[in-house]
Amino acid sequence: MSAGAPPMIRALVLSFVLLMSVCAMPGAAHAGDESAADAGARQLLEANIRVGSDGRLLDVQWQSFGESEKQDLVARVEPVLRGWRFQAGQHEGQPAETTSRLKMLLRAEPGADGQRAWRVERARTGMAMSGSFGPIRYPSEALRAGASAKVRVEAQVAPPGSVQVVRSAMTTSRATTRHRNVFLLTVAESLERLGFQFETVAGRPVGARVVVKIEFTTGAAGSRLGEPMLDNYTVDDWDVGLSIDSQTRLLTDVSQVVF
Repeated sequence: MSAGAPPMIRALVLSFVLLMSVCAMPGAAHAGDESAADAGARQLLEANIRVGSDGRLLDVQWQSFGESEKQDLVARVEPVLRGWRFQAGQHEGQPAETTSRLKMLLRAEPGADGQRAWRVERARTGMAMSGSFGPIRYPSEALRAGASAKVRVEAQVAPPGSVQVVRSAMTTSRATTRHRNVFLLTVAESLERLGFQFETVAGRPVGARVVVKIEFTTGAAGSRLGEPMLDNYTVDDWDVGLSIDSQTRLLTDVSQVVF
């Protein structure tokens, strides 16, 4: 800029240069926006835990995950987790060493330093489903009739893996009594194909109750080897894969825990 440029022009050019310099700083313009945009994001963490008779955490084995973000998150979570207290299971009327699966749902929120923080939204323990449903057979008779159903089954699972349905509920469309029975049988058979990682108390496996919700809709039915299969289905919400009762219980109030 020439030395003879009017003062107003020099001031405008200087302001523009300063503005461009600020915008070029890495993260300067959008760090707060990114943190706000991340708010509400969720991460699910699972670990096999071993609890002593005094309720202290003896061991943590995280379930496999490949995302670097989860690896970083686990590094922040584990030191805090090891300070939590649990109620151990009972054996012959006395607390005893207990193994279980711990499941945590974390929700992102803006941190005090502008970085993303994680708050514990839910945390609980239970028996884990170690298998997978895979494709579920859609009853041919029901499919031909255009019958659909939403099935909820509560079952008691006992070692080494026997399943007994104790309660069921169903809403249907265009389904006869026979269709309803076949839908229920299909869900029960699917449960029996699962594997279960039982909780143990004093080294002994203990049974538990599980809840499964499966929706049979004709639009989700495909065909494999000539047999109608339900390719798209929901089993449950975040509780999927975990029993609804547990031999151990988290005693620490984690509702205000932030990582």
